Amino acid sequence: MSATPLRNKPILLALVLITLFGAFLRVNAALHTVVEYPLRADAGGYFSYAYNLRHFGVYSRDRLFASEEKVKPRPDAMGSPGYPIALLPFAGEKPNLKTILDITLMQALLGTLMIPLTFLLGRALLPAAWALLPALLVAISPQLIIAGTFVLSETLFSFLLLAALVALVLQYRKPERWAHAIASGALLGMAALTRPTLQYFLPCVLLVLIPMLPKELRWRQGISLCVGFAMIFVPWLLRNQWTLGMASDPTLAISTILHGHYPDFMYRNMPESLGYPYRFDPRAQEISANMATLLRELFARFTEDPATYLRWYVFGKPIAFFSWSDAAAAGDIFTYPTMTSPYYDKSIFIFTKEFMRVSHWIWVAAALLGIFALLFSRDAHILNRRGRFAGLLLSVVVLYFVAVHVVGFPIARYNIPVLPIIYLLSAYLFFLLVDYFFFVPRRMAAH
Repeated sequence: MSATPLRNKPILLALVLITLFGAFLRVNAALHTVVEYPLRADAGGYFSYAYNLRHFGVYSRDRLFASEEKVKPRPDAMGSPGYPIALLPFAGEKPNLKTILDITLMQALLGTLMIPLTFLLGRALLPAAWALLPALLVAISPQLIIAGTFVLSETLFSFLLLAALVALVLQYRKPERWAHAIASGALLGMAALTRPTLQYFLPCVLLVLIPMLPKELRWRQGISLCVGFAMIFVPWLLRNQWTLGMASDPTLAISTILHGHYPDFMYRNMPESLGYPYRFDPRAQEISANMATLLRELFARFTEDPATYLRWYVFGKPIAFFSWSDAAAAGDIFTYPTMTSPYYDKSIFIFTKEFMRVSHWIWVAAALLGIFALLFSRDAHILNRRGRFAGLLLSVVVLYFVAVHVVGFPIARYNIPVLPIIYLLSAYLFFLLVDYFFFVPRRMAAH
């Protein structure tokens, strides 16, 4: 599989049309979606960080944008700064409808750029025509589109993750250029600053990348990758240590583990607690006082009912993570209550959403089988070394996200950044099947 240049005019034209279609869906969604109280909960927290940083020079979650009080915000480190930094251009004044629209249009642009990024990753793994399939699925994915209409970090994080993966493939392709490694590490650092779940991913990348590089370049590439990551991520840790006396705030990690440990997202199988079981647990505040207290309580609850917790952690959590929608959302693919949306009444939106909903588990199952094929199947020999690296890298991303969310809170909203990778790996499996059933017999007959 040689790297076909984009001078292949039919492929390039198809990619342009797919990208324009994806842009059409995203811009229309941004223009015609009205979220009820768009700066609620996490969204309000993100905007508060941006507002306070711009107006007071203090990184704080205090909701002063919604208050007339003239007080200085208190610094904290509960939320990562990547997304609030992206919101800084929009935090000059008290937020209004135009503010929300500007943010969602910015996210529509990032979502559109994810389409050619997906194609570029696909070209490392698939023939050019096959790489159009995951690009098309990203273009029409309702989860990816609707994520851009909320003031939440999913779109920015998804874009940075894809950009980092493309940079890593380029780094592997030209390992003699250390600048590629610096850029790859920096993009990984930006993604980790946007969503802290990625901060432990760098060792996984090194385990895949280093053994596949020429021996004489391994140390230089590994160190350059780490330097690029540290340039972006370490200043955040130093700020926390200097300002708060600790490198990171464990509150978010404790909350994530606590919220995710309730089987089936319910407290003692109470239907009214679905999605928010911690609100019904009278001991939630007590057991989340610190990580040691939480882990002791989780161990006690596990030993009290091991069958239930084993089922939840081994099967329930991965299934919940890959699900179409989650119990903690407002309904279907909408994270927050949404008053108007093209997905309610526009035929093209309804059709694409229904197609993706019906086929959702097909793509997920195919991707997981694609990972199995890459790791264990002899059919993976049809990939060149660059394709092999890209396939292993994408597989590690999916397995890493599953592992992190099995430990934490596995709501379906958190699978959004992984969806482009799911589509890439599922396209790879279908490519393998077509090659095996249609082309292998012909090649054997020719001999």
